[in-house]
Amino acid sequence: MLIAALICCLLLLATATVHYESLRALSSLLPALPITGRHRVLAGILGAFVAHMLEIALYALAYYLLRDHFDLGNFGGHFANKFSTFMYFSAETFTAVGFGGVTDLSSSNVYAR
Repeated sequence: MLIAALICCLLLLATATVHYESLRALSSLLPALPITGRHRVLAGILGAFVAHMLEIALYALAYYLLRDHFDLGNFGGHFANKFSTFMYFSAETFTAVGFGGVTDLSSSNVYAR
């Protein structure tokens, strides 16, 4: 349980750092770009999207490490043991879409299917 708490704290720090540094880089780079205002906004949105994808990948890596290397938790549903499944679950929960084809087993006991 201590390893899970430690990884959670590291994930919070890593996510905040990625997001902060991405926004800081965007705020300094965007005004210098030789593009119009509308395209500058689109570049900012794309940069924020890339930051979110990095954060999703961090959480997918954490799910992988916690499950396969520390034996902390498991998945049910239509789970394929590939990193893309961890990415799918991470993106699904990160975007607050909810649980779909892959669920962690602790949640399947809470919600009636």
